[in-house]
Amino acid sequence: MCLYCMFQTIKAFLPSMLDHDHGHIVCINSLLGLLTLKGSWDYSMSKYATTGTYMMVFSTVATILLIIIHTYCVL
Repeated sequence: MCLYCMFQTIKAFLPSMLDHDHGHIVCINSLLGLLTLKGSWDYSMSKYATTGTYMMVFSTVATILLIIIHTYCVL
């Protein structure tokens, strides 16, 4: 669910950010996206996917739209 909401939010707001030549994308994440604890594999998997999605968006924005759209990942 977390990843689906992230996709839908970016999909909804990115066109408006591009039209206004300004915007911010913030990813709220967890250290469990980078490691896992016993019994929390499902949460870690979700956060790992969120981290990967952020990295994909960041690399795309960094190469094409760096001045227009700023991206942040908060752990």
